Amino acid sequence: MTKFSGVPAYYPDKEAIELLLRASTTGHLVLSTFHIKTAPTTFTQFREYGIRGEAVASELKAIIAQRLVRRLCASCREPDDRPASLQTLIDHKFEVAAGGALYRASRQGCPACHHTGYRGRRMVYELLRMTPAVRQLIEADAPISRIAAAAFQGSYRRMWHHALELVAEGVTSLDEIHANVPEEV
Repeated sequence: MTKFSGVPAYYPDKEAIELLLRASTTGHLVLSTFHIKTAPTTFTQFREYGIRGEAVASELKAIIAQRLVRRLCASCREPDDRPASLQTLIDHKFEVAAGGALYRASRQGCPACHHTGYRGRRMVYELLRMTPAVRQLIEADAPISRIAAAAFQGSYRRMWHHALELVAEGVTSLDEIHANVPEEV
């Protein structure tokens, strides 16, 4: 039976990471946080600490990277008719819903959003699951770009893609995701 004994916290040094990996080998479920831009860049941090790929690959189950973006105020959002905004969605193969429009925050806002143009927040994320192909690349210390390509093929989506879905749905704006979500390279 798996026991949870990890403390979700930030572990900034090699000794702490090695301790967590050791705990995971004894059947404990370990949760941790790292300050990273995207899920695949977690492996960069492990490498910087000198943690072997085999040690990580054998114990890791998944990595989730997340950001919070502000939700547009439904009472005062404005159409975003800038050609560059629509082009961004087209470049990433997105379509705005039929009869829909792109939106951006109102410059003046309204009483409902305390004149900010935004009301509430929404999480955008990407989930990197350990598949046999990803595990093999990590064990071989493959470049992060190859790990990312293997991890996000098929139905898995990158954080930037998830953020663009929210823009196409009118939940948030391109300005907001450009400020808070790392773009894919």
